Amino acid sequence: MIKKLMMLVTAIALLTACSGEKKDAPEKDNEVMQMQVSGFFSPEKEIADKKVEVTGTAVHVCRHSGKRMFIINGDPDKRLKVTTGDDISKFDVDIEGSKVKVIGEVEEKRIDKAYLDEWEQEVKAAEPEEHVEKEEVKTGKECEVENQTNDQLERINQLRAKLKDSKKGYLSFYSVKAEKFEEIK
Repeated sequence: MIKKLMMLVTAIALLTACSGEKKDAPEKDNEVMQMQVSGFFSPEKEIADKKVEVTGTAVHVCRHSGKRMFIINGDPDKRLKVTTGDDISKFDVDIEGSKVKVIGEVEEKRIDKAYLDEWEQEVKAAEPEEHVEKEEVKTGKECEVENQTNDQLERINQLRAKLKDSKKGYLSFYSVKAEKFEEIK
């Protein structure tokens, strides 16, 4: 009786192993994770390189190329960057203000000390040299460049402060490379 039972178990194991089906390991690559925009700012689990579906309001589409848009879902300070994928030529500016659904892969950009040091050097190298006499008035363009430089340096300092609090030694910023998207009417 035990021999027959063992033979039966062995036969079932062989048939299952030879069937070519993976019953224990579902295909994770095709799994689409539902996410909220806010979930990209403090993810509870690893999301880089995962396929996601996210819905939100398109608040900005890049007017130059149409290759980037930003979506929100409530909090205007939490904007998710969405870029066009291989099958999407561009986002239409007319979708600004519309609700959209995006399916795509999460991309992670890591910011560390070396990145911030390099960025700061680039900003300082781009600063116009100060040749303005006290009596001269700066042009609007000069003031604009100076303000942009100050804004960038302030942003770098803010990121440095956040980096100090990071346990990972880097900051993660996530975006989605869209494979599909649709305007929700």
